[in-house]
Amino acid sequence: MTNTLTIETSGLTCSVAIKTPIIEKHKILAEPRSHGKVLLPYISELLNDAGIQVKDINTIGISIGPGSFTGLRIGFAITQGLAYSNKIPVVPISSLEGMIHSFCSQSNLPNTFENIKKSIVVVTDAKMGHLNFGHYRVNGLEAETILKDRLIEISRVEHLILSLKPELILVDNLSYFSKFKIDFENTFEVHSRAQDLIRVTEYRHHIGLSEDVKDLELSYLREADAWQKNRHP
Repeated sequence: MTNTLTIETSGLTCSVAIKTPIIEKHKILAEPRSHGKVLLPYISELLNDAGIQVKDINTIGISIGPGSFTGLRIGFAITQGLAYSNKIPVVPISSLEGMIHSFCSQSNLPNTFENIKKSIVVVTDAKMGHLNFGHYRVNGLEAETILKDRLIEISRVEHLILSLKPELILVDNLSYFSKFKIDFENTFEVHSRAQDLIRVTEYRHHIGLSEDVKDLELSYLREADAWQKNRHP
């Protein structure tokens, strides 16, 4: 029997999900700067609903970014506390890849990638004139990386997308990206959610891709001091 907890705090939305052999539930709140207030209470509520304790969790899936500096740090700190003290392995998941899993779920597609297009570009606003950019290929149960998540200048996005010729483009804000000359017929707005990370967390844990929380690293794509300089000019 496997008990799985997933945490997603990389964006404006804070979400947590739990799955046991008996129950599968989630909590989500789309409210800016709420992560620090609600994350632990949400986890406690879900554990109580499932009738288990933290020590009963077999693995924790966590979105490691790129995304909100503050949100990522909150999710990271709580995951560290839960996993380290209870020796729970963790499964790190890119927030850009997480958007692919959420697209599949929110499109009411089967719980595999077999029915969605194969080449997917994921782009999110990274502020300060930059974008978070990733290119993936869907292969069975996995979203394989073609172009590693990276930070690019806004001026490069149109050329890069045209050169890669993806079959699907996922963005975090459709109105923001409407100013670019990209294929909007196959462009969709989606946000990564914890409940959509359950399947990939279980799969990667099953095939031995979970890791010790001491080895967990966040993917900022931008140095932390750049965020501080931007917030305090």
